[in-house]
Amino acid sequence: MKPLYRNMIFFTIGLALLTWTLEVYRKGRMQLDQPIAFFVAILALGIIGGYVITWVQKASDK
Repeated sequence: MKPLYRNMIFFTIGLALLTWTLEVYRKGRMQLDQPIAFFVAILALGIIGGYVITWVQKASDK
């Protein structure tokens, strides 16, 4: 698997788990007012985060 795709997948999963954990901790259960917006935001931030992590890794390797 290419590093870019790996970083995108791991960042998205990590972000979703962190968000889910904080939501359950705060409210005691997972309650989504706008589930589509939630999943789109997690996916978009995961893709952007994967690009940023890959970019930083490539820059630090030089």
